[in-house]
Parts: sequence; C-alpha cells; structure tokens
Amino acid sequence: MKISLITVCYNAEKTIADAMESVGRQRFETFEGFETFEKLEVEYIVVDGGSTDGTVEIIKKFEREGLGRGSRSTMEGFSFKWVSEKDRGMYDALNKGIKMASGEYIQILNSGDILANDHVIQSMYE
Repeated sequence: MKISLITVCYNAEKTIADAMESVGRQRFETFEGFETFEKLEVEYIVVDGGSTDGTVEIIKKFEREGLGRGSRSTMEGFSFKWVSEKDRGMYDALNKGIKMASGEYIQILNSGDILANDHVIQSMYE
C-alpha cells in the first residue's frame, strides 16, 4: 500500500519545519500476527506557491538532510518530492499535489499543522 501525504504552503517559513518534522517522526511497528510494514510506501509531497520568505530554503534543507534523525525519510519505501511555483491559491496547490501523488490513499497536512502523534500514518495502514 502506498500513502501520499501532501503539504501545501506559501510563505510558511515559521511553520513548515514543524509540519515536515512531524512527518519525519512517524514510526512503524509490527504487531503479533501482522506482517511487517515492508509493503508500506510513504510519498511526501510539498507544494509551495512560490514563497518569497525562507520557506523554500527550509524545504531544500529537509531534502538534503532528511526529515529528522532516524526518520522514515532515510528508510526504504519513503520518497520526498516538492515543487515551488506560482499557483492560484490553496486549492490549486492541493490539486497540483494530488496530480503529483501516486498513492492509493491521500492525506493532507497543512503547513501550519502537525501530525497528532508518531503513529498517524501507521494507523492509516492498519
């Protein structure tokens, strides 16, 4: 199963790192009688609307360094892609992200939000 997680943003320098770090903190555990998560793929997509603050630099840093120490971003089955270009607003950006997505399921994480806990994506898999 593949899950696409999409974050859209514009001039989100103050919040985008927290959102991206919450993705990087996701953990995947195995349960008795349940196969490992080797078949789970996570695709993280960030769509930026052509920010003029430091948002793009933060995204580039995460692309270079990964989404967090020991994060899923360094494991097999995790992919990260992003784009920064002018759009016609939040819903246009969401549509771009959805077109970029290849997962069976799509989850939206706004740039000012964080995932509720470190097992949100895992709970989508169960």
